Amino acid sequence: MINNAGTGHPGLILKSNLEDEKNVLRLNSITPMELAHYYGNQMIPKSRGGIIFVSSAMGYQGTPYMANYSASKAYTLTLRESIYHELKGRGVDVLVISPGATNIPAANIVSNTNNNHQYRFTSYCCIVTILPIDIAASSWLGRALNFETK
Repeated sequence: MINNAGTGHPGLILKSNLEDEKNVLRLNSITPMELAHYYGNQMIPKSRGGIIFVSSAMGYQGTPYMANYSASKAYTLTLRESIYHELKGRGVDVLVISPGATNIPAANIVSNTNNNHQYRFTSYCCIVTILPIDIAASSWLGRALNFETK
């Protein structure tokens, strides 16, 4: 199961629409937890499967003008680590992918002209977070997709 939904609203968080920011948290934090809960419980009895969370490089530190987004992606990082340890030895692998800046239309609108701050994310990079604890799960993809692995 791949958790790949996310949204964010650029700008000063204290000046943003509170309901919009709550929706960011619902999609970026609550929904991945709910999906992991549902599908993880389907995988445990089978002793096979995989949960892949998509976080962000912004989740590793606070990001001005994207505060709520970066905080929600930090939640994803810690959720993944916690669930990994809870499911360790049960045949369900739990990984995280943390892309950096990407060249997508949504990434190009990050700006705040009122304070003369301009952010334009246009690089093409993707950080795949593979922690030492993930190395033991090297056949996770085959198990997650029900491929036979040797």
